[in-house]
Amino acid sequence: MTRSVSSSVPSALPLSHIGLVTAAVPRVKIAIAIIAFALLLDWIYVNFLTDFDYLGFTYDPEYDWYMAVAPLLLIFSSLWFPVEVTRFSHWMLWLLFWLLYSPIVILVPLQKIPAEAKWTFLASLLISFGLTSLCSRFNWRLPALKGVDNRLAKLAFWSLYAGLFAMVLTAFGGHLQLVSFADVYTLRSENSDLALSGLVGYALANLAWALNPYLMAKGLVERQKLSLWIGLAGQLVLFSTLGQKGVLLSTVVVVGAYYGLLKAPVISAVAISRIMVTVCAIPMIAVVMGLAEDPSTVIQQLVALLYMRTLGMPAAATGMYINFFQSHPLTYYSHINVVSFFVQYPYQMSLGQVIGFDLVADDLNANANIYATDGYAALGAVGVVLIGPILGLFLSVANSMTARSLRMACAAFVPFVMIVSNSSLFTSLLTGGGFLLLLIVYSHGNANEHHGRQFVGPVSLSTRKARP
Repeated sequence: MTRSVSSSVPSALPLSHIGLVTAAVPRVKIAIAIIAFALLLDWIYVNFLTDFDYLGFTYDPEYDWYMAVAPLLLIFSSLWFPVEVTRFSHWMLWLLFWLLYSPIVILVPLQKIPAEAKWTFLASLLISFGLTSLCSRFNWRLPALKGVDNRLAKLAFWSLYAGLFAMVLTAFGGHLQLVSFADVYTLRSENSDLALSGLVGYALANLAWALNPYLMAKGLVERQKLSLWIGLAGQLVLFSTLGQKGVLLSTVVVVGAYYGLLKAPVISAVAISRIMVTVCAIPMIAVVMGLAEDPSTVIQQLVALLYMRTLGMPAAATGMYINFFQSHPLTYYSHINVVSFFVQYPYQMSLGQVIGFDLVADDLNANANIYATDGYAALGAVGVVLIGPILGLFLSVANSMTARSLRMACAAFVPFVMIVSNSSLFTSLLTGGGFLLLLIVYSHGNANEHHGRQFVGPVSLSTRKARP
């Protein structure tokens, strides 16, 4: 007689559950990266950046407990964006998340700011960023530029490029100097008056943040070495005018973004997160070993460029603006030139100069990001909320204008993120080259389509067809 034995081996996991687990893995990786980034930035702020408290890097140890909350807020916010970048807005939102939104959320509550003001600002910022994500999803159907002649477009571009560069070279003449980071402020002091003549300032901004980034991105994506080298050389010449570190840094971030992220078959938010944590962690070795204490060394200047200028200053400047406008009149957007024709601007100096003078009682231009200038300075916490959908609508329009040249647009607009992290959105678009760059990318995509060169966007590795 045989006895039947029932199997005790568990059944396989249902396919639906496997899909859920697979979909959750990237989110878990991003969450881990956010926690690591928050802890690293908190340590850097307390142990390195507070040495620059005279520049707004204040610290209130009473709110150390907040570091248990900040990562949770950021993880929640990260759920608003897809883990795979398939649209221009996805790319910009992730960059803004890491370079602007996260440092502000992590560091502003640690500063010496009135408690009610800092928590009101933080709540308005969370709402604002959510509205940016929501409004960026609107779809716009912009007409294609039919009949765009590629040769005519090239002629127009190079004519503009040559004209702007001629303007810059005429203004600065024999005053161009390649200097070390230690001497940039001396160069800036000597040459600053030259940038005020005529439209030289506009030429500098549009070359540095629109035309040269476009050439670098075009050269990388389309493998046109001449365009890449012209863009790189152009930025080097512009650096020799006023010694702007951001101009030189833009060459590194454009090339790095392409080879580190945009060259891959899939543009992944996990990869973006991994790179941000790595970039934040490696220079910390110099701080721990005491190699970043002497301001005359290259190491200290590079560490300060990353931690103070790139990651720390957006948060510090935001705190300065929140403090200042607790007791001073709001601008009601009159800091924007067009609006100032209808609304009286309440100060004698530019907004950045007003905040800088309040901070150090000297000539210091303390420019700040979109949430501080177009947000809090304009309408307080309400202004912070309102700038969210405005930014989102801009990104939604940009989606339709960059769809035919997505990867090139993503590479070219990395420096633009650096601008909006330190200045008004309207200034960045109108005088900082944002609109011009968008129009160039739009024209480029239409011209390529007209000549039969279609852009192939990011595809999932699992759906790519093998070559026959």
